[in-house]
Amino acid sequence: MDKETLRRISEKLKGTGTNGTKLYSSPETSVVFSSKADRNSTLAHRITESNSNNSVPVDRNSTEVNREHMQNVPNVPVPEDEDITIKDNTIIMQTKDKHRLVIYYEFAGTVEDGTRLTDLKVPQLPKWNFVVKKKDETLNLNVIVDFQQMEDRTIYYIRNKKEIVEKLYTFRSQRHVTKRLINEALDTWLDHINPQKYVQWIDVREIVKHYEEWDEINQDPLNFFLSRATDIVGNEKLKVAVLLNVVSSQLSKIRTGIYRVHLILTGSSGSGKSSTIKSILDLFYDNVDRVEDFVVLKLTRMTKEALGRLRVDTLDDKVIFVEQLDNIEGVDYMREAMSEDRITTLTTVKDEEGNLVSKTVVIPGQPAFITTNVTANVDHQILNRSIQLYLSQAEDEKLKTRIIETILERGEIEELERLKLITYVWLKTRPRSPKMTKEVKSELVKLLTKFINFKNIYRATEITRNLVRATASMFNHEEILMEDLKFVMNYLKKDIILTTLELSERDLELLKWLENHGFVEGEKEEETKDVTTSEIAQVMKMSTQETKKLLDALYDKGLVWKAYDGKRFSWAINNYGVKVLIELEKEVQEQEESNVIIEDQLLAYISSKLLGKETVTEEELRSILEKTAQATSIEVQDLLINELEKTKILKNQGDGTWKVL
Repeated sequence: MDKETLRRISEKLKGTGTNGTKLYSSPETSVVFSSKADRNSTLAHRITESNSNNSVPVDRNSTEVNREHMQNVPNVPVPEDEDITIKDNTIIMQTKDKHRLVIYYEFAGTVEDGTRLTDLKVPQLPKWNFVVKKKDETLNLNVIVDFQQMEDRTIYYIRNKKEIVEKLYTFRSQRHVTKRLINEALDTWLDHINPQKYVQWIDVREIVKHYEEWDEINQDPLNFFLSRATDIVGNEKLKVAVLLNVVSSQLSKIRTGIYRVHLILTGSSGSGKSSTIKSILDLFYDNVDRVEDFVVLKLTRMTKEALGRLRVDTLDDKVIFVEQLDNIEGVDYMREAMSEDRITTLTTVKDEEGNLVSKTVVIPGQPAFITTNVTANVDHQILNRSIQLYLSQAEDEKLKTRIIETILERGEIEELERLKLITYVWLKTRPRSPKMTKEVKSELVKLLTKFINFKNIYRATEITRNLVRATASMFNHEEILMEDLKFVMNYLKKDIILTTLELSERDLELLKWLENHGFVEGEKEEETKDVTTSEIAQVMKMSTQETKKLLDALYDKGLVWKAYDGKRFSWAINNYGVKVLIELEKEVQEQEESNVIIEDQLLAYISSKLLGKETVTEEELRSILEKTAQATSIEVQDLLINELEKTKILKNQGDGTWKVL
């Protein structure tokens, strides 16, 4: 909005014109104008400015029920000898030469403006039918009256006014009827009809309750989302984490600290990170949907000060998704947004006289943040505020084939707009402040105190609390139940424990590989068996540079040993790293034992395929498991290997081979 327009609006609201003349207020609306013809130009600028928050270009030719930029006829005072008469169903324009243009109008019902969705309500805007006749021709026009809410009043205006004026002007039979006369007549008509009494607000809960999907999402919300998030195969845990991230955006503020679930999804390029996230987020309103109360702010890049200048009333109830963590320049703002209840910026601006003055800009609220990452060098304070999940490349040939098929089959989600309205109402009606029960609190304390000496334990505690709060809210529980805790532990227990050390599953995978292959620091330097960066990179299927960054991060955490011979670095897991693995595997193994039962007959069958062998390599063992147990995934194979070791069928020799007992 330009300064002149802003000044004119300010003067109008005060009741004084720019030339000192007294303004008048329409007796039937709350709008104040210096002249009837002056009204629309000012309002057009105000409406355009109000829509700038969405930063989406408006289709000026659109006929949809959306607020649009209004371009009005230049405002020139109508001569006094021209006359406008408004009756109950007629608009009569008469020129000084007594030429007339008559418009017959009637109320034609209302239209819902879905873009105004806010507080679970949408407005129904009044619509009129205009009819103009000449000889054997008739012109029919639909006229929709819209409104803009200002601080202390509501401004009403005609949508597509320029288009309507142009059509009436083109259709007129008398050339003496000018555009400015038509423009003034429409303004006078708008004053006459009192549009305020026609605008109604509809509760969208009354709409969605008639949809069969509404019952489905309330009875089984998890299945509702997972069954529709099929653009990417598998990755159920990651999809669950994204859903909890979205639900957490609606939770009530906690007195201090983090009260959202922040998520970083790490993995190599092309592994499906963004597709996994979008498979859930695409089911919610985002900033390109032109809905005022959108849920997800999707970004591909964020400049240094952009977040501190975001034009929203609050960051609460919002999910900020940035495609790639490397594309965030404003890390300082992001750290603040992730852990505080507001972003406060002291900046310098010019006052009305052009002097530089300090100004405090405050954006209240805390968004739920989600991003993807390829590199290992994640900002420490971003990392310790988030739960980091790792997505590895698919190895199984059958799974790869299914992924290819799914990519080829991708299409539009049927009735997506209806689904988004359903998910919006569902999200906004979840319990916002589930209460922590003594039973759940006791179980969490029992788990987390086992890792009380790990450096990120307090942040991990906040993250765990937020996960169980979001889970309870998702399942419509006013209190956090044991079943909510079990749900979180079933999907994310390992990741919670890793968070206490600021580790991811990728870090864990590397540490386990070092230990399993005997690359362990010895009591003396000559007893240490080490491995080079390039060898590890080949196994991890990462670049040497990225592998080096990952190993350096583990070294900084005190988990690995490092040496440099002047040409290359070599690595081994140290004693503390081994101790951490033991603690992690003990906790995770307890969970796996409670969730997975491996039949003795299956173990006996696998054992029969090992008869006659003294040792077996990792490649041979995994091949046997795939053929005998149909174990095509690495996770299931690892589970079976652990069980074979526990039952004394195999013994890990630490060099990539197992001894058959």
